[in-house]
Amino acid sequence: MALTPYIKNLAAQVDWGVPFEKALKSFAEKTGQIQIKRAVSTIIQTYKMGGKVADTLTAVGESLITINRIRKERSLAVHSQIVTNYFIFFTFIFILIVLKLFLMPIMTPETIEGLLVLPGQAGLELYDQAFINFIIIQGFFAGIATGKMAEGSMRAGLKHSILLIAFGYTVYSLITQIQIKIV
Repeated sequence: MALTPYIKNLAAQVDWGVPFEKALKSFAEKTGQIQIKRAVSTIIQTYKMGGKVADTLTAVGESLITINRIRKERSLAVHSQIVTNYFIFFTFIFILIVLKLFLMPIMTPETIEGLLVLPGQAGLELYDQAFINFIIIQGFFAGIATGKMAEGSMRAGLKHSILLIAFGYTVYSLITQIQIKIV
């Protein structure tokens, strides 16, 4: 975020005779950033106590730079985790598609007799519905976990969940429809 307009406004307020403390508080409110509000609070306390404001500004500036560097490093680390989560989900979809296209068609009622499955086409439809349910459940929870890791809140994970569910369902449906038309 470029602070130049805010700094110019702060300088103008001080030039117009607005008290330094009030001008700083106004600056902090206009930027709307928590880090800047905290830094301004520290600067105001130093100013009130008669400390060296220049030294405080230097220290606050260095700490803000360090915080931003740490955030960027965290973002890079989290990015690899997001990619891994998406890769795992896509692998899951691939496995379900392989099961649907290659394993299910060769199963006969005799090969699945001991399982709680209806024989024939009804059994295949039951598996198909179960696979769709798996996609929805896996997509929802993988998205929530990804959002929590990436942005720090489960609410942010809802967008990942919606994306994963929509992608997974669409790919699964399209590929299985193609298989049905071929057979």
